Amino acid sequence: MQITLHVATMGNNNDLLGLHTVVAVNNMKALNLKLLGLNFIFSTITLVESNGNYSSWYYKNWCGGTLQYLDDSLCAKIFPDLDVDTYSNFICEASIMDQEPPSTSGFQLNGPLKDIEIDINSLDSVVADEDVNLCVILTRRVSKSESSSGELIYNKYLCASNRSSSDAYETWSSSKIFAMANAAGHLRTNESSESCSGDYSGLFGLDSSITGKKGKTMLGDLSTVICSYDHTAGYTSNSLSSYFHDLGWRDRINYLLRDWLGAAEGQTLGGNYGEATPSDLSFALLSSSTSTSTAMEASQGTCPADKDPWPTVYSNTLSALAAAEMARRIAQHREMPPTMRFPGAEWLDMQAILYGSREQSLFFPGQLWGGMAADTAIFMQTALQSLTLKDSEPVLDGSSWRILSKLGAGYSTSRLRGEIVTTVYACIPRRLRSDGSSLPGLELTLSARGSVLHDTSLRTVEKKLLDAVSKAVQYIYDNY
Repeated sequence: MQITLHVATMGNNNDLLGLHTVVAVNNMKALNLKLLGLNFIFSTITLVESNGNYSSWYYKNWCGGTLQYLDDSLCAKIFPDLDVDTYSNFICEASIMDQEPPSTSGFQLNGPLKDIEIDINSLDSVVADEDVNLCVILTRRVSKSESSSGELIYNKYLCASNRSSSDAYETWSSSKIFAMANAAGHLRTNESSESCSGDYSGLFGLDSSITGKKGKTMLGDLSTVICSYDHTAGYTSNSLSSYFHDLGWRDRINYLLRDWLGAAEGQTLGGNYGEATPSDLSFALLSSSTSTSTAMEASQGTCPADKDPWPTVYSNTLSALAAAEMARRIAQHREMPPTMRFPGAEWLDMQAILYGSREQSLFFPGQLWGGMAADTAIFMQTALQSLTLKDSEPVLDGSSWRILSKLGAGYSTSRLRGEIVTTVYACIPRRLRSDGSSLPGLELTLSARGSVLHDTSLRTVEKKLLDAVSKAVQYIYDNY
């Protein structure tokens, strides 16, 4: 049994210090509040019994770093209730409508980024801090039986001025998820070996395994290492991201950024994140144990993947708009028109990025919330939980919500600036206010970057980024 305590703490000036979630596994003696140093005026504690210990790796090994909202120093992250049979095939039902939104609403059908109208005014006064770039993509789903997915997707794009929609900045580690998606597309469609192409094309992706110093290694487990910064498996997030670039090819992702996404000039992807690929990891992919296809059996289940032969390294620079749109296409892969899906990739690959290897995990047995679900950044969670205090009903409750994110952070010695990036997809279900009135659900994708001069500790930029995300979320709730 897992017991979760939700603790709301306030400071002397009645400012919210945070909503902290602490987990005690098996018995209350294991409880460690980790709230030393906070000045309590009151705390509200609620006990919730979880439906299984599916997040124990997170609380034992991944949270508890230096910064409260970037590293989850208080281990405050919470996870949805989990239905093992359906959770990784989750479809957001927060914003399903019977009728198309009016043309005056600003919501537009799924389309190429270059054709999308961007609202750069509505958030400009909300997120006025020049040290922050932030874009939000709001999604509305309209039921349409004639659509292949049964729904049409409409989106509204809001950016805090041109600096957010157009200005490119260093992504730090937040763009690693795009390296994984690119690797999936290359593996399934661009390999040269007869064991991977022709009749066998499309059979090998991020649901496959390789071999390494720990023996059989699931690519989905490497996704979890990248997103959680796990240290128990003996790999680093940075070196594994270089490995996925070796699988996906750096030229390919940089080309797709322009040709497929339609990003503006000055934006590039294909950087190595500062570390070389681990020398023990093989490039021979083994078939997924879940596959029963005749073609897979004929290929003997092995694909010698092509390693990037000309590893030209590009800088990782994106606008908040481009980062949010790429992340949205990962989370909403099934609902995307084929031309807007990550080229060559399949939903199985997106599941590995979003959730890791799940039940097939070899590195993290029992940790079903892997991949982007295991990111330690809790900017979005904290912003949403502040709404809970105001409306008295929990925003993040039950199994019908998701927060899937990827952080990036560092101090630039060339720019002399401390920077944090968060890119996050969120689904927030409909809920009731304490007075019985209804709040609509929300489905959104947000990307934000904070950059502060001489902030070597990242504490000032963390505060600025939390403030910006919280203000943007509050604006969205108030107006949509």
